[in-house]
Amino acid sequence: MPRTKKADQVAKDREKRKATLKALSEWNPQEPFDEDDPNQEKFIPRDNFKTTAGMGRPTVMTKQVLKNLEDAFRIGCPDREACIYAEISLQTLYNYCEKHPEFLEQKEAWKEVPILKARGNIIEALHKKSVGDSWQYLIRKRKAEFADMKIDAPVESPLTIDDLEALDRGDVQVLDQKKKAVPVKTKKSKK
Repeated sequence: MPRTKKADQVAKDREKRKATLKALSEWNPQEPFDEDDPNQEKFIPRDNFKTTAGMGRPTVMTKQVLKNLEDAFRIGCPDREACIYAEISLQTLYNYCEKHPEFLEQKEAWKEVPILKARGNIIEALHKKSVGDSWQYLIRKRKAEFADMKIDAPVESPLTIDDLEALDRGDVQVLDQKKKAVPVKTKKSKK
């Protein structure tokens, strides 16, 4: 039975594929690729594209961009302002943080630097016996003890000294008890 041209072509293609698969199984990635060698196949296996440098689009996140981001985060900039300073898009930063979780952790640590410096300045001012700074610090940290309190009490129910001392300790139930004891006056509606 005679073979057709198409059957001959299919057989040749099959032989080429077998030869290619055999060459792939024998190929050593450490050997240099020589185009002039007639015995060497003219292809590079797909798996080794990752190891070749310089392929694809260059990354936007260069060392200079990362340095600019670090500088911006260290002075307390939010993500948007840091990206403007580093001249990258916000999405580029988010994508980089997603691929590099260690950078994300470092970014959060850099954002805490201004807060730590402020705390250090406050403690230093306390050591210098700055009363105003000490007072402000205590007001912010211990509001119940040192902050000015606003007392909402009806005029009809006078507060005694004991009531004021209880309020100073933070006992708000004194006001609740006084409100229950005083009858609330309501306006009569006209019919």
